[in-house]
Amino acid sequence: MSGVECPIESLRSCLAFSSRDWSNNHRDAWLYGVVFGWDENSIAELKAKHKWSSSEVERLNRLRKKFNELERIK
Repeated sequence: MSGVECPIESLRSCLAFSSRDWSNNHRDAWLYGVVFGWDENSIAELKAKHKWSSSEVERLNRLRKKFNELERIK
């Protein structure tokens, strides 16, 4: 997107270039999961740590997929 501001890229950069551990807080972990996703091992740890149900993890994965689709719409 030359010359055009992209909010999706701004969100990704904000998270990616932060020194914050995005897994510590359940809301931070959720946000990171929507924007970048978590690998299988990490999601299993986060599910236990933040007491996420299987349906919450499924929803997180759906939201991640939808977030990726937003960038293809442009």
